[in-house]
Formats: sequence, C-alpha cells, structure tokens
Amino acid sequence: MTHTQRISCILASTASLALSGCAPMMSAPPATPFSAEHTRESGLSVNVQTQLMDAQTRADRAGGEQAFTNAQYWFRRQDTVFEGTESGVVISAGMLSFLSGGGYIRHEIKGLPEGVYIGTQIEGGWIWAGGSLPVAVRVSDGVWLTTQPSIRYASFGLVHLPAGISVELGDHYRLDAEGGAHAMGWLPNQTDNPMFHKRVYVYGGLGLSRNW
Repeated sequence: MTHTQRISCILASTASLALSGCAPMMSAPPATPFSAEHTRESGLSVNVQTQLMDAQTRADRAGGEQAFTNAQYWFRRQDTVFEGTESGVVISAGMLSFLSGGGYIRHEIKGLPEGVYIGTQIEGGWIWAGGSLPVAVRVSDGVWLTTQPSIRYASFGLVHLPAGISVELGDHYRLDAEGGAHAMGWLPNQTDNPMFHKRVYVYGGLGLSRNW
C-alpha cells in the first residue's frame, strides 16, 4: 500500500466513524425526576463497555476482549405549560461511535404513589431511534434506585436493560451510577449476515448532574 493509499484509508475510516451514529450507552438523561424546585438540568457521564464472549469467540478474536469508552452530555428542561413533560438533547463522544447526538421527549405517568416515578420516553438521533420506560423509586431522602429498559434501533443494542442509583448531593448536584447490558444490535451494510447480530455488551457508567 502506498503512502497516498494509506492516508486515503485513514481519512475514509475517520469519516466513517464520524458519520456512524450510535445510541447513548448509559441512560440519558437518568430516570430520576426533577424536584419541585428545579426545571433545568445538565449532566456529564463517562462509560465503559465490553462484549461478553464465549471461549471460542475469544480464541478466534486475536485482540481478545476489548473495552469501549465514551462520554455523554445531556441537557433537559421541564415544560412550563404541560406539567410532567420534559425534553432535551443528548450528545455522545468516543466509541463505539466517534460522535453522535439526538433528542428526547418524556412524559410522567400520573397517579403513582409518592416517591415513585414512571415515565414514557421517545428518543432519536444520528443514527438511532427508540422508546424507553424510565422508572425511579426513592429509597431514602435524596437516594433513588433507577432503571430505564428500552427498545432501540441502534448498532450495538436493540434491547437495553439498565439498573442504577442516583444520590442527590446538596440542593443542585446529583451523582448517577448505572450498569447494564445491550443486546441484538443491527448490522448496517451487511449482505451475507442476519440483520441483527447476537452480541451482548455489558457496561458501567458514572455521571454528575447539576440542577437549577
């Protein structure tokens, strides 16, 4: 391969990564609801994900298991007209996609006991789309257990099953920790393989949010 061809391959690979959208790895934003005093939130998380492999797959893959790291930023706002409705943007940077972004709308389900939050969420971006069920249960003052199962049309996971904990740090900050699994992602531009792969990824993430 000549020097010019090598540079062309690098540029093509970089462009491919830049254009290959990917759904957020960690639930974004977390399922924790707004408090009565706040209507805005911004947050940042760092996440690590790896593929679960059987012995044969690990032996066949020369590099063995590989971890992917990315960062996520989100901004969300509570609607001042429609009570219990919020919306926002989500941006991911790192692997598996170089850069991706999108938005979401979430509606709170009414009539639940105090300290229990369940919503419905529709999300989409470059290149993913899906729906999820954010759930948060307050177990003590300022501490929430969360989950946000979702179905997505995304490269590394059609099914997303997370579990997390959120801890309020004073009046304006919150620490979010989450782990979970992605499975059954789609394979773009595949002609000789099934549309959806059988890979399973597990991940962990840690985020910090500011509310005002």
